[in-house]
Amino acid sequence: MDRADALDRYARWMTTLSPQSLAELHALAAPHMVFRDPFVEIEGPQAVIDLFARMFKTLKGVRFEIHDRALGTDNAFLAWTFHCKLKPFGPKLAIEGVSRIGFDGTGRVTRHIDDWDASQQLYGKVPLLGPALRRVQARWIAG
Repeated sequence: MDRADALDRYARWMTTLSPQSLAELHALAAPHMVFRDPFVEIEGPQAVIDLFARMFKTLKGVRFEIHDRALGTDNAFLAWTFHCKLKPFGPKLAIEGVSRIGFDGTGRVTRHIDDWDASQQLYGKVPLLGPALRRVQARWIAG
């Protein structure tokens, strides 16, 4: 399978992600796949499945909207917005980020590295923590 087809399959999995579709990752990922985001670095498809299963237990309305994709020499890239709502009464969130995806020679995912700004897009929206974080950032910028 070529990398463009592999990226299409993986992007389709991300945009249709649900508790029922999590196990499909075993067919898409290499056994030694590495997943990293601002909070965690884990290895193996089952570890990613377990992480996402916990996500579905704590968030509502989970979905990825992919806006753009690119194939580079060594990596593929997906630009996305992650939509969710914190249970039970939390705010709706729309977190923008980019995933850097690596593939092996058979088109299976070997790495998924997410880059997004947790301080602005997550912590900044938490009551009490958000205003405090903005004050710290304002002082940091002002010098």
